[in-house]
Amino acid sequence: MDEVYMLSVFEESLGYRSVLSLERLPDPQRTHVMWATSKDFGMSGLRFGVLYTENQHVATAVASLCRYHGLSGLVQHQMAQLLQDHDWISQVYLPENHARLKAAHTYVSEELRALGIPFVSRGAGFFIWVDLRKYLREGTFEEEAMLWRRFLDNKVLLSSGKTFECKEPGWFRVVFSDKENRLRLGMQRMRQVLKGQSQMVEDASRCHTQELQ
Repeated sequence: MDEVYMLSVFEESLGYRSVLSLERLPDPQRTHVMWATSKDFGMSGLRFGVLYTENQHVATAVASLCRYHGLSGLVQHQMAQLLQDHDWISQVYLPENHARLKAAHTYVSEELRALGIPFVSRGAGFFIWVDLRKYLREGTFEEEAMLWRRFLDNKVLLSSGKTFECKEPGWFRVVFSDKENRLRLGMQRMRQVLKGQSQMVEDASRCHTQELQ
């Protein structure tokens, strides 16, 4: 079970229950839980993660790699100090983090609705999947890559669906966990790119219609 976003559920109505909170695991020998500070605490650079397993074979296999992937003593000390401060985490950090994530998510969602862009989001994590298929001249991953490049040329970095093995072209991942001024600038640039792209799609469609006539 990948629980790397476990503490980043910002919609109160959703909540999250770790598999480890169950009284009995349905299949302890085949249930392995992963968590890290990279998402919930924004500490991807520390490369700190946790693997919980009751399978001795899995534990032994992972332990054999610790020599090459171990953490420095300084990082271990810092993480121990952080994670032991339960009161600060539960009463200060997590409520503030959830509030900021929710505000940023609300802003980006409203902007996408104003642009008429369909999207998928579930009230947790840092990103929204947006459906930009209508902005492709052809439904191909080559066109998706070209649109990605236009975003990049205008200083907007999105993740294309092909990167995540999406089955159909035109889906992009928009990360919203940033400061308000940066989100506003990013959405402004995104709007400009899509305006130009929409015109290109219309021109291509018009030319195709004329050729058929």
